[in-house]
Amino acid sequence: MELTPIDILHVQFKRGLRGYSTGQVDEFLHNAASTLETLARERADLREQVERLTAEVNRCREIETTMHNALVLAQKTADELKANAHREADVILREAEQKTAQQIAEARAELSDLKAQIVSLREDRDRFENEFRSLIRSCSEWLDRQSARQSEPAGEGS
Repeated sequence: MELTPIDILHVQFKRGLRGYSTGQVDEFLHNAASTLETLARERADLREQVERLTAEVNRCREIETTMHNALVLAQKTADELKANAHREADVILREAEQKTAQQIAEARAELSDLKAQIVSLREDRDRFENEFRSLIRSCSEWLDRQSARQSEPAGEGS
């Protein structure tokens, strides 16, 4: 059974012939009751403080767990972003390489076309030169014949 300050104050002792001094016993009991009451209040205050501190510790643990989860999530997100960035960079690089290869192929095809045009133009030029020389020769021959006709006496050729 737990002893309370009220129990101490209301205790009744049997009286004997040569018993303790009633005043001293009453004073002692009063002091003991007062001390017990102070200790009970302190104990209640300490329990209240322990409960408050326990609640605070639990709240701090929850915050710690939340922060840990947030940190893990942030790390995971950062890893995913980094992986996505690498994938995007790879895609961009492949596209650039394909575009470059396509442009090189187009440039080579255009170069081939230009070379073919140059060959065709040279052939056209050579043909034109030959035709022009032939025309000049024909004209020169015609002029020579005309000159020769004019140099002949007037009655010989008619």
